[in-house]
Amino acid sequence: MRLPGGNGALWLSIAVGLSALGMAVHTVTEFGYSGLLDPRTGMVPFVTVQASLLVLWWIRPSARSGASLALLATALLQLIGGAVLSILPLPFLPFAPDQTVSHYLSHIVLGITQIPLIVIPWLQHTEGRQASRIRSSRVVLRDVTDNDLPIFFDHESDPAANYMAAFTRTDPSDRDAFDAHWTRVRADPTILIQTILFDGHVAGSVLSYQEGGRPEVSYWIGREYWGKGIATRALSEFLRLQTTRPIYARVAKDNLPSIRVLEKCGFRTIGKERGLANARGAEIEELLLELRADEGASR
Repeated sequence: MRLPGGNGALWLSIAVGLSALGMAVHTVTEFGYSGLLDPRTGMVPFVTVQASLLVLWWIRPSARSGASLALLATALLQLIGGAVLSILPLPFLPFAPDQTVSHYLSHIVLGITQIPLIVIPWLQHTEGRQASRIRSSRVVLRDVTDNDLPIFFDHESDPAANYMAAFTRTDPSDRDAFDAHWTRVRADPTILIQTILFDGHVAGSVLSYQEGGRPEVSYWIGREYWGKGIATRALSEFLRLQTTRPIYARVAKDNLPSIRVLEKCGFRTIGKERGLANARGAEIEELLLELRADEGASR
């Protein structure tokens, strides 16, 4: 599972804001507005800690994993201690909680608003671990060989992959048309194409070609290799070989994983148009993205 759109900074900031809002609602309900600044409620120091961790996340990329987990811990503390335990008439509590509707509702709000700050840092942490595993694995580009083509055909015949790509060949199951297409591609000196290997296995292909007098880049990853960060790493490596800038890419507007890959490699959306998507049997919106000479991969 990944964060929608891939904008980790935005989602984390929203989660921290929701957590603070939930604490404020709970505090005002229980103690009135004066409780926001009352040292006994702990509102100010708690929010200060969360804000400091968020700033650390923004300015120190090397500390992001630790900052995310620390933010997760603050939300867990509020969820378990503030929203759940303190609502119960437990003998070890130094106070007797009010058993009123407003009291219960304020704790429900407090609990719900902590959930995003638990889920989002955890997703960021797992994505970071996955990216580390990809970096330690071998994502390698090499020239295409005849033995790669049957694997490419299987990849490009996958109905789910075709639907995601949208703008595909008319009949992806036509092997003769596939072979003719690849014969033309491999013979064209203006096309740079590489096979993507992951731990020695063919995971897909990436290429650049001329479209309307300007270079464009495209890639295809076998569905069994989706969600592993391979496309981002492979495209990043390919863009070291294909140094022409600006270079462009096209992607279906609803193909969010591919948009995320391109944006992480420095591409930015510059326009949109409608076109016939063979895999969808309908016209759909397509985004045009550009990678300029002064832009590179984001982290």
